[in-house]
Amino acid sequence: MMMSSSTLLLTKLGILLTFVAVYCTAQQTKIQVRFPSPGVIEVRWNSTFGYNSSMEFRIILNDILDPLCKEPLSKTNCSCTISGNIPNSAYDIQLVACELDETNPSKCTQQSLKRRIFLPPEAPTSYTAVAHDNQSIEFAWKTPVQNIEGLTINLWVRANEHAFRSKVDASEGLQKCIVAGLNPLTEYNTSLSFENLENNLIENCNQTIKVLTLPNAPTINISNVESNRISVTFYPMEGAESFNLVFAAMAADKSGNKRNCSVGAGSQNIGCKIEGLQFETQYKITAQACVGLQCSVESPPITVETQRGGKRILNSTRNRTIICSMWSMSRIRCYG
Repeated sequence: MMMSSSTLLLTKLGILLTFVAVYCTAQQTKIQVRFPSPGVIEVRWNSTFGYNSSMEFRIILNDILDPLCKEPLSKTNCSCTISGNIPNSAYDIQLVACELDETNPSKCTQQSLKRRIFLPPEAPTSYTAVAHDNQSIEFAWKTPVQNIEGLTINLWVRANEHAFRSKVDASEGLQKCIVAGLNPLTEYNTSLSFENLENNLIENCNQTIKVLTLPNAPTINISNVESNRISVTFYPMEGAESFNLVFAAMAADKSGNKRNCSVGAGSQNIGCKIEGLQFETQYKITAQACVGLQCSVESPPITVETQRGGKRILNSTRNRTIICSMWSMSRIRCYG
């Protein structure tokens, strides 16, 4: 049976319209994604559609139509922001065209390929870092709520172009960690970052803290002993003047009664006298080096005994001290 010319024309037109419809449905729109803040996804795309009052652009996130991310099909430059997502997590995202206020994603037409995105981890806004002793710094922070799977925390300590990094597995809530193996009386710049090694995503804490490690205990010498006072000499310590170190010496008797003296550290031997001691009393002499309110551990104790009588003669070295008490010009008793 022969087709009429009008029927043939309508058939060709139908085939052409069908081809155009299929082409429009199958076209892929490229979407751009960025993460302006923790848990927030910003999506951008360009539209080439004409006016259509019955349809709109929508975003499917993990197979759910986002209720707020909507743009008219006729709009050229489109964008929307989706918040409330979980940091350090993977999401599947896709652009679709739907009837107005559609709630079922299966009734929408695909406008972009489904794409997997990874939200960066969230670092805390602040942390603390303090000197733990002369060779270590203690960090403390609270891990924000997020997916902690695969999450690593980097603790950075930098000084004189040398950087040290300690890695810690993340856990929920408050965490503490001590970075050891540092140098005494050294100023370090500390920082903290959260990293997902699998996805190569890093989020830095915006805070940095300078920390001065504590000094070593000072080396002392008992230079003179009298009936009610003991003179202590401190040997020089590198960096003491730069950080305004104060040397302090303490004398403690068996009952726990203590007396002390202190002096600003210098580049040469310097000393102070512990006053107000009891005669014929045994004391343990220790010393500390302090920066502000933070002090070193105590030096090894040196035992000294005061006695009633005249001036005492003292011969000493760093390793051995011999104390002599002069009872008269012709009688000298020594012990040590």
